[in-house]
Amino acid sequence: MTRPEDKPTHDEVLECLNRSGYLLESRLAQQLFEDEFFVESNQVVKDARTGKSRDIDLIAEHHRYTPEHRYSHVKTTFVVEASNNKYPFVLLTPWRWTPMTGPELQSKVIVTPSSQESRIWSHLDPDDEKRAAADEPYAQFCVLTRKSGTKELMASHTDDLYGSFLKVAEYIEQSMAEWESYEGEQVEKYWRMFFWQPVLVLSGSLLVVRLQTGGTPFLEETHSARLVFNWHSQDQQTTTIFNVVTETHFRTFVTSLVQEDFELEKKLHALRLDTLGIDPAAEDP
Repeated sequence: MTRPEDKPTHDEVLECLNRSGYLLESRLAQQLFEDEFFVESNQVVKDARTGKSRDIDLIAEHHRYTPEHRYSHVKTTFVVEASNNKYPFVLLTPWRWTPMTGPELQSKVIVTPSSQESRIWSHLDPDDEKRAAADEPYAQFCVLTRKSGTKELMASHTDDLYGSFLKVAEYIEQSMAEWESYEGEQVEKYWRMFFWQPVLVLSGSLLVVRLQTGGTPFLEETHSARLVFNWHSQDQQTTTIFNVVTETHFRTFVTSLVQEDFELEKKLHALRLDTLGIDPAAEDP
């Protein structure tokens, strides 16, 4: 039996939840719902390596529909992990292109009609459209903690955070594979660009390390940056680019991508109309 003195107060419970990050997930889900997103919280996915179930904090997509763009659609599915960081999350070492760079850094996107079977995507390349507005990503990250019993800060990669990145990356690859295997009769009729955007949302601050001429480092606080996450799918190296954003910037970030999708959808609609010469309003439903 719980003794009266052991019963926590409401303030103590709320303080505990704030430290844990559960309330951060709730705030993000509520914000997305208010901004007209379909929101799935704590979605269970199967770990391909262990066969065990793991949960993703939030999966969301905006429910915008434009009737005049019938048969043309561009959307982004946001796959979100939330982190309640007491100390700054730090990104280091800007990623730079080399002649060995492959297609792994491209956007996570599927298109219909298939890019392998249609030349239309040479006129409207999804990755080029997204890359034009993107900042160069960083290649390293670290989490700060204080050494037990001291005030000394330690920088490290935590297993929990690596696991969060990994499960999101694997979920996106699986989702894309499922779409690419779909062979419904409407695949060629509908022109689609479906993007998946992995996001890490921080309750606290985000810092990037920059180097002055001569190599002297300095820190710069920011609200959004990109991280290259490398991992292995079976024996094949795979890369997923995460957007790391602070909670205060999250609404601005998702809203900008929804607007970007709408502008891209207008281009796709115009290209379909020009290519087929058929007004969607005149086509059979």
